[in-house]
Amino acid sequence: MATAQNKDIYERYLKEVWENGNLDAIDEYLSPTFHNNDPIPGIPDGPAGERRLIEMFRAAFSDFTTNVVTAVSDGDKIAVRWTAEGTHTAQFAGVPASGKRVTMQGVEHLRFVDGKIEEVWVNFDMAGLLVQLGAMPPQGGN
Repeated sequence: MATAQNKDIYERYLKEVWENGNLDAIDEYLSPTFHNNDPIPGIPDGPAGERRLIEMFRAAFSDFTTNVVTAVSDGDKIAVRWTAEGTHTAQFAGVPASGKRVTMQGVEHLRFVDGKIEEVWVNFDMAGLLVQLGAMPPQGGN
């Protein structure tokens, strides 16, 4: 499959499933053998785990939006830098709702098979999110 198609599939996945909450479309985008190489503790692997992860973020951050900042592709793989925003309106990671508008960011490397996401490696800035929520003090000097 052309690399441009894989980037398009990923962007549609973010918008339809993560942003718009159409969890029934997960099977359209993820392979049945989907594997997250960087799972969050307590979240199972596979499409069912991805569903739980999405539910967790969408429940905690209302008006959730996503944005692909950069995407680079090579064959069946793409690397993506993304941001997401939402208002913290329900508990997340033990932090009670704060009403704060937050910006999340991360980098993902994805591998596609037959037009579906087969596996993902995720680097998500959880510390930056927790600082914005007031659950962790800022780190560093700036």
